[in-house]
Amino acid sequence: MKASSILERSSTIYSDEYLFWCGNESVTYKKAFHLYEQYKLWIWRGIQSAIQKIEGQHVEIVVTFLSRNTPELLLFILACIDISGSYENGGFHIYTAMLNIRWSATEMAQALKINAEDYINQSGMNNIAQRPGTHHVTLILCEDNFLKVARDTRTLILSDSIQHETTVEVLPTMFQMESRKRTFEVMTRNHTEISSRDQLNREAIILFTSGTTSGPKGVRLSHLSLILQAMAKTSSPCGYNVESRIMGNCVPFFHVGGLSSALAVMAIGGALVFPANNGKESSVGFDPKQLLQSMRQIDGDGCESNEKGIEERKDINTLVVVPAMIHSLWYEYQSLQKQKISYPYVQLLLVGGQNLTIPQLRYSKTMFPRARIVQTYACTEAGSSITFATVHDPDVNTIPRNKITRKGVPNGSFAGMPPVHIQIKIFPMVDGKAIMTNAPHYQVGLIGTRGPHTMNGYWNRGGQECNLQSDTNYKGWLITNDLGYLDEKGGLYFCGRSNDVIRTGGESVFAPEVENTLVQHPQVDKCAAFALEDEKFGESVCAAIVSVAGKIKSSFESMQWRDELRSFCAQKDLAGYKRPRRVFILKDLPQNSSGKVLKNELKIVCEGLKSIPKSRL
Repeated sequence: MKASSILERSSTIYSDEYLFWCGNESVTYKKAFHLYEQYKLWIWRGIQSAIQKIEGQHVEIVVTFLSRNTPELLLFILACIDISGSYENGGFHIYTAMLNIRWSATEMAQALKINAEDYINQSGMNNIAQRPGTHHVTLILCEDNFLKVARDTRTLILSDSIQHETTVEVLPTMFQMESRKRTFEVMTRNHTEISSRDQLNREAIILFTSGTTSGPKGVRLSHLSLILQAMAKTSSPCGYNVESRIMGNCVPFFHVGGLSSALAVMAIGGALVFPANNGKESSVGFDPKQLLQSMRQIDGDGCESNEKGIEERKDINTLVVVPAMIHSLWYEYQSLQKQKISYPYVQLLLVGGQNLTIPQLRYSKTMFPRARIVQTYACTEAGSSITFATVHDPDVNTIPRNKITRKGVPNGSFAGMPPVHIQIKIFPMVDGKAIMTNAPHYQVGLIGTRGPHTMNGYWNRGGQECNLQSDTNYKGWLITNDLGYLDEKGGLYFCGRSNDVIRTGGESVFAPEVENTLVQHPQVDKCAAFALEDEKFGESVCAAIVSVAGKIKSSFESMQWRDELRSFCAQKDLAGYKRPRRVFILKDLPQNSSGKVLKNELKIVCEGLKSIPKSRL
């Protein structure tokens, strides 16, 4: 069984149900499976063309995709996942990989190029010409909007000294395919036969991390990881079901959360809705206006409206977002306030990337009054979500656990409970490394997870791949770079990145603990705590904030806001050394495509702002 088998199974069970809604077009599960089979033939043709002149060498083929979320893209990904693996008779191995459409050509080339230094280290040879007989082939399959950046990437890859063929081809639409059944039958007979269990543990896809610390890394996820993590979303508290309809362009498929949710919807017979384009070129990033216009509304008079004429079966009732998207949706939503528009048909809001701030939670409840709001703690290396937590349920009058008031325990964010197939553990940290013992309840340490959901390892093209299973020190545990603690019920609390600790005056301050306090201020929409050098304290606790509703239009450092926020932190019992000594007011925070704040860039921005007189604090 492979991850792509989800479509085959569902096309039998839900044959005549609709899998895709895209504008005025609809695609049933049966038709989607037929297209998927054709897409496999098309990819095979590209692979055959790329390797037909290569003889006497082992060929490593990477098929990588560069496209916005479309029905075609998802089917192409599944088709490539199905044919990935080793073909011993043909002497080649196929990988499937995804590229971030927001990257530059240089960043894409860095992800795909062969590292000559690593190659030499692996082979033990100093002469590139004497390297082992492996020929590298990369197929960049792109949406036509990304043809230029794909070609630029190809040029940069070909400048490498390692033998490397690179081909760029535009992905066809679902109406441009032709069947080549005979070619497919010939090729599949050459596939290496392996057991079902081994097949599940083989790599299905390479997804790149968002690279907030050490840059993007290729994560090798197995078929089993993709299947289990998708199925976890069909259980409580997410509860995807046959009625689930998810907007397809919220979280891109090159991020694990987007792909995992799409597979979950497919596994349970739901539908993926892609907004109508109306002949106009969509933006590369998230388009809040397009999303809201694609959703069924109720205005202040209780009348239903939908500018697109979307039928009831196509109503969107489930959204997968990161907090930055909620922020963007709210600003677009403001233009509809005169009509008092709301979207009561949305039943579930799954939030990843990081926790919602208090204003963002308020925005969410206003726009989507009938939605359960579920937050997830996840990472690419774990194949998606590690824990889930319901932070709001309109049908349940309970206050979720969101902080611990126990003396001496940092104010961590409640990240929830893990699904049944996932183990989590807190490891004490010494000199930045995990010690293989259990940390007591409420003691902060590195978060670890173990189970079939974790990655097979990192992909290092041209060098030795890093395998999680080969690290005997940690006995199968994936040690994250995140800090947290467990309560007595096994609930996980997130305290931030291990490198997101500010050392001030000999004390350690967890930046998320400061942030969790600051976002409770009624005028703070978004914030980030970070360190800047300080002559007296070594590092000073600094905060950058974005005001509610964007009332402050320019960027500057403010003593008035510093005094206001320090007073507010005192009211919230945040220790004096943890309160910000410098406060910067920004129009927005620098973020990556996952909505995570890029603190290195933030430091550069704030260091360049006009200084205020030195504080005596």
